[in-house]
Amino acid sequence: MPQQAHPDRRRHRRRAAGVVRLAGAAAVALAACGAPAQVAAPPPDAPSPAHEALSFFEGAWTTTDATTADPFQETCGWLAGGRRHMVCRSRWADGGRPREGLSIFSIDATSGDVLYHGFRAGGAAVLMRGRPAGAPGRGWRFEAERGDGAARVRTRVTI
Repeated sequence: MPQQAHPDRRRHRRRAAGVVRLAGAAAVALAACGAPAQVAAPPPDAPSPAHEALSFFEGAWTTTDATTADPFQETCGWLAGGRRHMVCRSRWADGGRPREGLSIFSIDATSGDVLYHGFRAGGAAVLMRGRPAGAPGRGWRFEAERGDGAARVRTRVTI
């Protein structure tokens, strides 16, 4: 007859197995992200000129090609608690169907680029990098690319 493990040992084995499963799940999640998460340094007390340049996006926006049937409206403001991220909520119509999105403008501390993260209610997510276009405070140019070979798509947006 097999010998039974002491109840404390069985509990320890179950706990150890749970830790191994949790570590494995964390490794899979990190691998799926494609890169380790970076922790941003806390913002300094003094205003950052790079971050203050994001004030360009503050306020209400529309596009010149918006129509009554397919309107576009976006409102942008600073994320509460610090002037480090500009958060924008957009609403528009596509063929009369209402659409909604959330965008966040931030500064990449390594390169100084403006990072644009766009999220659409339908599940799409966009990452673009931008720099001032022309004279300071006069506009921005954002670029992104995805895919390989014949399926490669490059995007450029000038604001």
